[in-house]
Amino acid sequence: MFAALLLAAWPQALAGLPTEVKIRQTWAGASSPEFKPRHQIVRDPAEWKALWERVHSRQPPGPAVPEVDFGKEMVVAVFAGGRPSGGYGLEVARVERAAGGLTVRVTERTPNPDKMYTQATTAPYVLAVVPKHPGEVRVAVGRPPAPAE
Repeated sequence: MFAALLLAAWPQALAGLPTEVKIRQTWAGASSPEFKPRHQIVRDPAEWKALWERVHSRQPPGPAVPEVDFGKEMVVAVFAGGRPSGGYGLEVARVERAAGGLTVRVTERTPNPDKMYTQATTAPYVLAVVPKHPGEVRVAVGRPPAPAE
C-alpha cells in the first residue's frame, strides 16, 4: 500500500525539479569587443545578425551568420568582460528548465598557473542556441570547483 502511494506521488514530487534542456550549438572565443560582463537573450534574426557581427568585429571579415530557427530556438550570449591575459574562457555547462523559467549555467575557465598564456587583454564569450523559452531566462556564471588535492 505504501509503495502504491509513493508511486502515485512521484510525478508531483518531480514536477518542481529542473529538467535539462538540450543545447543545439555553441560558439566561444576570447576576443569579443565586450569589456564589461553581461548577457543577452536573442529572440529574432535582426538582433542575432547584429550580435554575431559585433562579436566578430575584431577579426574582419567575420564568418557568415549561422542559421537559427527563431520559431523554435533562441540564442543566449554571455560575455565575461575584459581579462588581463589569455587562458580565460566561458563554457555553457548546462541549461535547465523549471517552473520559474530557464537557467543557463556557465563555467568560467581561468588560467592554469603552470602554463604560459598570451599577455594581452582578452574578452571571453560564449553563444548558445537553445530551445525557445518565452519566460524568464537567468544566467549563472561560476568557476569550476578546485581539484581535490
